[in-house]
Amino acid sequence: MIRIITASVCFLLFAGVGNAQQPDTLRDSDLVVASLAHASDTATTRRMLGAPRKIQFPKRNDDGVQLITWDYAGLALSFDSTGRRYLADITSSAHRMTRGVRVGDPISKVRQAYGVPNYADSSHLLYVRSNDESETRGITFLFSAGKLTRIIVGEVISVE
Repeated sequence: MIRIITASVCFLLFAGVGNAQQPDTLRDSDLVVASLAHASDTATTRRMLGAPRKIQFPKRNDDGVQLITWDYAGLALSFDSTGRRYLADITSSAHRMTRGVRVGDPISKVRQAYGVPNYADSSHLLYVRSNDESETRGITFLFSAGKLTRIIVGEVISVE
């Protein structure tokens, strides 16, 4: 799963280089998921969300980062080897973003809430935390038939 995400984000970044308008960037508060800031630790996560339903033991992503994933209802949180949140994968409308967007919303609501993406096609919108070329944090929104099906938040941009 992590390989698919990283590969699609690399494609999205390179394909979106020719966007005419300057893309909007995110704030740190946009990376909050389930009231947890980006890079929050496992102790804080357990205190806020309780024990995960399932733990997927360490796997390396395409960038070589070893991640352990905690599964909750409609939410998977991946942590790096220091115990900091690296990625959040939202698949349920139960988890709303700070700008009010949730799984099931139309693409128009996401665009209205977040502005001009760094990359867009009929099935993806990518927003980054900053336009610095070394930036890896952002949000990828995935769509099917114009409806939001998945939100990936955190280290969504490969360093390759």
